[in-house]
Amino acid sequence: MTTALTTEADPYILPLPGPDSPVVLDRWISAGNTHPNSRYGDDIWSMGPLTDNPGESVHKINWKRCPATLRSEFRRLVWMLINGELRPTYIRERGFQNRTRDGVLNMRDNILQWLKFARWLDRQGVSQLSDCTMEHWKA
Repeated sequence: MTTALTTEADPYILPLPGPDSPVVLDRWISAGNTHPNSRYGDDIWSMGPLTDNPGESVHKINWKRCPATLRSEFRRLVWMLINGELRPTYIRERGFQNRTRDGVLNMRDNILQWLKFARWLDRQGVSQLSDCTMEHWKA
């Protein structure tokens, strides 16, 4: 008989964040990092807790740059990008470069593209990702 893993036992399943949840979960913050951690409900999220190099810029996500109709969905996506990681089996099966997470600069670049995509979708009259058609995805 096999036993299914519960959510608590599976570190790859993230809990849904609430307004006061930290933007960066503690497990991704280095011991010496002193950058303040934003809260999920904040209008601006700092990526400082992911930045350990003192000479590196601290990137921020301004949620006012995301259309209000799509903001909650994109917040969840970005939060999962920041805090999630790919299972090692997924990496091995697809031949990726043995990394389960992106670095902060790649995350920032992806997030900027996603925010552009959200603004484009808004101009197309799309107010939730489930309303995207194949034509939207192709464009």
